[in-house]
Amino acid sequence: MNRPTVLLLFGGESSEHDVSISSARNVYAAIDNAKFEVILGYIDHHGKWWLLDRMGEEITPHGAPQLVPVLGAGSFVTFPSSRVVKPDVILPILHGKNGEDGSVQGLAQLLHIPIVGCDMTASALCMDKVATKEILRANSINIVAYEKHRVGQSMPDLINSA
Repeated sequence: MNRPTVLLLFGGESSEHDVSISSARNVYAAIDNAKFEVILGYIDHHGKWWLLDRMGEEITPHGAPQLVPVLGAGSFVTFPSSRVVKPDVILPILHGKNGEDGSVQGLAQLLHIPIVGCDMTASALCMDKVATKEILRANSINIVAYEKHRVGQSMPDLINSA
């Protein structure tokens, strides 16, 4: 029986890198290896993707091959060994920028590999909290009051304004 191959993707460039690793450890421990073949895809702080052979106490790509996407082919190739890695699905255990903002979801779409979770549009929209609130309001869904502030604008004095 062929087990579906799952690319467990974790790490990432965001400030939540370590949280992603912790979450991925829990997911990895919970996956039924009799039903799924799991491939470990680690994204380092610089955005490089690595193929790890195990989920160790310390996550380090030292000596691991780099994973390079092959757009439209449903696969990755390792560098420098040129091994083809063809997952059936990507399971992103990523947080924050370049993880749950639609970036990885868009890459999966270009790779032609299904991804667990929301698509690129929903992911990008939900990362933009103001856009999400505007869409909810436009569809008559109640939301709490909020204010938006842009970078460079002075922040309100919340302590003395009460």
